[in-house]
Amino acid sequence: MTTCSGNDMPKSENQLHEIKWRFDVEAHAYTAAEAYLLLLYNPAQVAEIVLKLKSTPVVHLKAQDIFSASGLAQFEANNAHVENDRRKIENNIPLAPLLLVRDESKGKMFIVNGYHRLCAIFALREDVWIKCKVGRFKGARHGKAIGCDTSRQGHAQYMQG
Repeated sequence: MTTCSGNDMPKSENQLHEIKWRFDVEAHAYTAAEAYLLLLYNPAQVAEIVLKLKSTPVVHLKAQDIFSASGLAQFEANNAHVENDRRKIENNIPLAPLLLVRDESKGKMFIVNGYHRLCAIFALREDVWIKCKVGRFKGARHGKAIGCDTSRQGHAQYMQG
């Protein structure tokens, strides 16, 4: 297992825990993301999105920005899955990067894998840098997935992982 510490990412002042990260996403995460995406898109679109996500580089985003962009509420810290991920953080077990998809035609960003990890990290500190892959999708209007987004969005800073 190849991992990396948070040493290569920007540091937040008074960061409570150093999050240890894997360099890349585990294979089963793509399968889980595919199952989620099939609720939103047709199988051909999903196959294209997942293929693009696999080749997208890992970037860093702030936890609070991911929550804001997704429009999702945070799970309670006592949720069993969130608690499991918090224990991993406390025991220095590396976490896999999140998988995110931004649908440009709908103006939405989806957390397609890693929501519980995000909640666990956010419960510790909301301005922690999160490793993730962000795939852009033009949606039904164009029906074409298009690689990763390494531009700046608001004050979220995209950095090569």
